Amino acid sequence: MRLYRELKQFAYRHAINSFTVSRHDGHARRVIGGLYAAYAENARLLPDSVLVVLEKDLGVRNLREVPLGGVEREIAERYRSRPEFYRSIADHVAGMTDSYADAEYRELVIG
Repeated sequence: MRLYRELKQFAYRHAINSFTVSRHDGHARRVIGGLYAAYAENARLLPDSVLVVLEKDLGVRNLREVPLGGVEREIAERYRSRPEFYRSIADHVAGMTDSYADAEYRELVIG
């Protein structure tokens, strides 16, 4: 048991709570949170594949087919009130590779 505790302390000190891991963890949190917020704020930023799934699953209009002047109303009335909308965003972000998420974050959030 003593050796297990020593090993656990070592792992936490030199790996799990290390400066390098903490730094990457902080970056990952910023990227994931930033992407989620960007997509929730402006659903038109979602790729066509996600919008097609939302159209089928929620029975909403595909945002690519809504006239630009009516997009915000469509999102406010038919998307934001549905938990499935937010789940689709989370699923989309969760399916991203690290490099794709970083590129999207630089494009959508940092600008």
